[in-house]
Amino acid sequence: MVIKKNSTTKTSKVNASRPITPVVVDLEEEEKNFEAMEDVRNALLNPDLIICDEGHRIKNHQAGVAIALKSIQTQRRIVLTGYPLQNNLIGK
Repeated sequence: MVIKKNSTTKTSKVNASRPITPVVVDLEEEEKNFEAMEDVRNALLNPDLIICDEGHRIKNHQAGVAIALKSIQTQRRIVLTGYPLQNNLIGK
């Protein structure tokens, strides 16, 4: 299943023919629409891997994006960012 989202349409679910399909989510838009974020979270139950772009946005553990990402059970997380970070995501 693929969750498609753009700024002019609602979230739609599309059946995919491949057994492993990536899910791409614009977190800025999804944070504005908590109900859609719940649908995305339910679609992502126990993935093996999460790749998070704009990783500097999750440095604040109380931010909506960080809370949503923490609620997803996964074995591995990869954080991408162009913003300079310290060695860990917990600020000093």
